[in-house]
Amino acid sequence: NKLSVRFILLGGVLAISGAAILIRQAQADPIAIAFYRMAFSALFLGPFALYELRRTRLAKKDIGVLALAGLFLGLHFALWNTSLFYTSITSSVVLVTTQPIFVTIFGALLLKEIPSRGAWFGLALAILGSAVIALGGSSAGASRLAGNIMALAGAIMAAGYFLVGRVARRTIPAGLYSAIVYGFSSLFLLLFAICFKQPLGGYTGATWWSLVLLALIPTVIGHT
Repeated sequence: NKLSVRFILLGGVLAISGAAILIRQAQADPIAIAFYRMAFSALFLGPFALYELRRTRLAKKDIGVLALAGLFLGLHFALWNTSLFYTSITSSVVLVTTQPIFVTIFGALLLKEIPSRGAWFGLALAILGSAVIALGGSSAGASRLAGNIMALAGAIMAAGYFLVGRVARRTIPAGLYSAIVYGFSSLFLLLFAICFKQPLGGYTGATWWSLVLLALIPTVIGHT
């Protein structure tokens, strides 16, 4: 059982790893890309959600928790996508994937889950390694710094998403949870895109394919 879980995690990591490249390939604004990523993912998971909804009862507080998770996830993707346009892919991806560091810290503070000494040592190594890779990126100047800060902020938002999601997933099946959260996230991202006046159409066929693949592989297969 543990071995199968490890293979699932490995497959998820491999699927997620292509996200930054697909985002760079898409000829669209960053928040618009995030909107379509979430909207298409919610549509792909729709049939699973409808099936699980027949045997799952959602309370009003569940909807609030799912909306909060969607907000955190939307902010995560908006910040991270934008960071990719200001700093190198390496720096952005390394910094945004420091989210386990914040999950561990916030989990200790909010959920009273105190990590072992080995876990703290691992986190220290992760922080050091992330700093080395981020500082060694190919970009330079103020734009790189802004991109790195946005990627780091994206990691903090992702940590919030994971902590909220952990509570919700105790009673809500994965397909239903993901479809609803992605739906809420797409609504928030749509508002962000409108506020920042980012076009939501007029794309090439190649860009639409990138958006569909971004939703299907890194999100539905990987992230979910």
